[in-house]
Parts: sequence; C-alpha cells; structure tokens
Amino acid sequence: MPCNRLLILLLFSTFAAQAEVNDTETRRVFFTTKTPCTLSKPKNNFFISKEQIKPDGTTVYYNLTNEQQYINFSFYLDTLAVECNSGKACLDIAIKNPSYGEAKNITTYDHAGFSVAEFTIEVPYKSTTIKQLNIVAEKFKNGCWADIHISQVGENLPKVAPLLEILDTLAIE
Repeated sequence: MPCNRLLILLLFSTFAAQAEVNDTETRRVFFTTKTPCTLSKPKNNFFISKEQIKPDGTTVYYNLTNEQQYINFSFYLDTLAVECNSGKACLDIAIKNPSYGEAKNITTYDHAGFSVAEFTIEVPYKSTTIKQLNIVAEKFKNGCWADIHISQVGENLPKVAPLLEILDTLAIE
C-alpha cells in the first residue's frame, strides 16, 4: 500500500505548476509552467531570496536582493488579475497594500511603460532611523499583471535613479 501512495504522489507532482527561472547568456527569465507570462531582467548582482507559486500556477512571486547596494526587488506575475486591466488600474490596487501604511511623499507617474508610485518609509532602527525609498511599478500586458516593488535603504534617503534604472531593464512578455 505505501508503494501505491508514493506512485500517486509522484504522478500528481508531475502535473503541479512550477515556478521556473531560465538563464540566457545575458538575461534571467522568470515564469510559471502554467502561464505564458514572463518577466526578464539582466543577470547581475541579485540573488533569489524567496520564491512562491499558487498551486494552480496562475501567480508567481519572487524576491531578489542585492546586498552590496541594499536594494530589494520583488514581483508578482498574476494571470488572474480580474481587478485590473491596465497599469494605472493595477497601481490603484497595489498602492493600497497595508504594508505601505506608513508611506510618505507619494508621487505617481508613468515610466518606461509602467505606472509607478514612488514613496518613502522611515523605520526606527536601534538609535537611528533607516530611510527607505520605494517604487511600485505596475504593468498589465497580454492578460498578465506584473506587480513590481523595488526599494533601497540607507541612513540618508537613497536616490530614485538606480531604482528606475532597474525598472528600465525589465521586460514583461
């Protein structure tokens, strides 16, 4: 009987959705086996610190970190974005994330085909306050919602240019 259970588990795991990462010579491509949606970025100093996928394969989440520059880059690729059908509509939903509750200096604009919200968050840390600059960038393309969050921390407020440069290098297909 245990052998039959193992066989059934192996059979079901064969059909399960998987998040995938493929590297080309110059780019890293993220996708799921159940959707046609991909996000690609240049291969560089980011390492994958977290990966999650919905069991049905419709949504994938990645968190990448660049420890040298104190930059965090995370994103969702969602193919069931019934709540939105444009970058602007998706941004209106994304910016309501409760974790942005302490956001200050919120500005919105379009950049490189994304609807963007830029804001700061200050976090008390030991005897100082860490300043975090954030951009939330949204794009809806071919039925895929790309929800991107890029942030950088420092004792002084970081500049937005390095974060926008990362955004400029992304491709959503």
